[in-house]
Amino acid sequence: MVRPGVDVSVGLLWALAAGTFYGIFLTMTRWLSGLASPLQLSFTQLVISAGLLLPFGLMQLPEFSAPVAALTVTSAACSMLGNLLMLYAYRIAPATKIAPMIYFQLLSAVGLGWVLFGALPDVMTWIGLAIILSAGIASTRLR
Repeated sequence: MVRPGVDVSVGLLWALAAGTFYGIFLTMTRWLSGLASPLQLSFTQLVISAGLLLPFGLMQLPEFSAPVAALTVTSAACSMLGNLLMLYAYRIAPATKIAPMIYFQLLSAVGLGWVLFGALPDVMTWIGLAIILSAGIASTRLR
């Protein structure tokens, strides 16, 4: 989450870019969901992502170890499975029913941060989460 303020850092710009591109990715996934099977679209997403991001990843390779390899493979597999399930969901339900489920990611991130790192958000972050979740629930109810 990005807090309001005047400090602009490279990390903030990367976070804004990531959020913007993720939104574009979700929108394009919905638009393209009827053009091919979910498996074909998932494969296309993986190939395009690998082609665009592999050069940057190769420049930042960590030292090889079994835990790093296991975490990398697990992360990639879970991401692929999540995207594939989203493609299947778009086939059977309207986007207005699926979109609010994206907010679950916020709660999952908080939960994982707590379980894995012992970090809980501060009061301002909780307030921001509440505003975002309330807006999402309100928009779903008003449709």
